[in-house]
Amino acid sequence: MLCGSVFGHQKSVVEEYIAKEGPIAKAGVLANIGAEGSRSSGAKTGVVIASPSVEDPDYLYTWIRDSSLVFKCLIDQYTLGEDRTLRGHIDDFVWSQ
Repeated sequence: MLCGSVFGHQKSVVEEYIAKEGPIAKAGVLANIGAEGSRSSGAKTGVVIASPSVEDPDYLYTWIRDSSLVFKCLIDQYTLGEDRTLRGHIDDFVWSQ
């Protein structure tokens, strides 16, 4: 029974971490998407900026593969009913491709 309680405790620690950090990470992701993103100034609507750095180093890029993985997660949240506000971002991404 000891293992069950230890693993049960570990799961709650992981769930607590995800509950705390998930919204922060999601806000960071959304900040790098499209013209509305606070860290993606100048980007076209629906485009995910992989690196918003424009100096030291100048590495402002978008990668289709990485963008698709980002949107896979956002689409999952949308289709599971976790965040219905993502539909506009999803549509913008599809049109940007």
